[in-house]
Amino acid sequence: MVFASALLPDLLRSLGRKGALRLVYEYLLGGRSKKELIPILQQFKDISDLDLYVQRMNAVRKEIKHADTAQRRSWLIKVVEGYASLRRDLKLSWEMYRALDLIRLLDKPKELTLSRANDLLQEFSLQEEGQTPEVKGHVILKADLRGSTELTASMLREGLNPASYFSQNLFDPINSLLQKYGAEKVFVEGDAVILMILEHANLPTQAVARACGLAYDIIDLVLRRNQESRQLGLPELELGVAYVPEAPCYLFDAGRKITISPAINRADRLSSCKGRDFVGFGEDKHWGVEVIRIEQTANGVSGSDQYCRYNVNGIELDLPAFQHLAEEIVLKKVKAASYGKKTGDNYYVGRFPDMAGKTRWQVVRHSAIKHWDGNKLSGSSKKAGNSFYELVTDPEILSVSAKQSALLHFFDRRVPG
Repeated sequence: MVFASALLPDLLRSLGRKGALRLVYEYLLGGRSKKELIPILQQFKDISDLDLYVQRMNAVRKEIKHADTAQRRSWLIKVVEGYASLRRDLKLSWEMYRALDLIRLLDKPKELTLSRANDLLQEFSLQEEGQTPEVKGHVILKADLRGSTELTASMLREGLNPASYFSQNLFDPINSLLQKYGAEKVFVEGDAVILMILEHANLPTQAVARACGLAYDIIDLVLRRNQESRQLGLPELELGVAYVPEAPCYLFDAGRKITISPAINRADRLSSCKGRDFVGFGEDKHWGVEVIRIEQTANGVSGSDQYCRYNVNGIELDLPAFQHLAEEIVLKKVKAASYGKKTGDNYYVGRFPDMAGKTRWQVVRHSAIKHWDGNKLSGSSKKAGNSFYELVTDPEILSVSAKQSALLHFFDRRVPG
């Protein structure tokens, strides 16, 4: 069988690849006699010279029968090499088919758009077309107006248009800032707007720093345009900034792009605000961020704690956002006493260039979350989970920082993540 297998390919070529391979193989092995084989071969119309056909088969059959040891060894090596090549090719073909099963060729525009948006599309573009840089992270910024429900109802009673008010004093000013910081609008939900800045691989995007600069400008621009409204007790801004070290996901609803990101929920929580009359915040506090952990008790049994936030014209950063900011820019640690504060807060000051190349200064306050047990307010350590980060908007602190800014460029001390 081994030797017949070695000679069969050459024999079949000499026969013009006519007849049946299985019949030729069985004849070489002696499984069929000449008398039995000829009637079967006569049925093949493509065999024009049956005698020559049989003669060539007989010659190979005799060659196998009378071959010496060296010839048999040569045939054996040929069969082993062929078998090894077959095994190799079968394995490679299996890997090829398995890889092909993982490839899905898209031709529908909606599927192409969805896969491209979620970075799942392998595109092979011409060199002159270029490729979009890979997204490795993103920052979500939410700007919210507190008390907008009451404002809307009040304006409607006076016959005024709240849509025009929000457009002129919130949405239009924010739209004018998007290009300056390379931001994009995720969506608008009534009295709030959610923005996003993408962080691209191999590019110094400084996404968190730009988000902080954007947050500063939103508060500054809106409040400058809204001085009269603030005198009338109209809403004030609350902002939260959250960072995620990965690209956002997208869905499409009737062609509209919808961003999916855990940072949206975190930014929403950071921009929330409890009423000013809560014990511990103080009625005289009109600016900034504070966080208090409230101990929940029922019938003497402790329950799960809740966190109460005060955020008026303030910007709170989550921990990943601050850690990434410390990697993007050089932050100088400043004691609270430098700003006339007696608390145990720490302040971090740094600068970065915006999209126009203008240097922007930032001040971040690191403060402990206070604890309310139902009777009194107490401080706590700034360990993980017991502190928060505020991008300072207090005009007094910013004014002091501006006066000291000329000295900050001499320092190059990075804050450990």
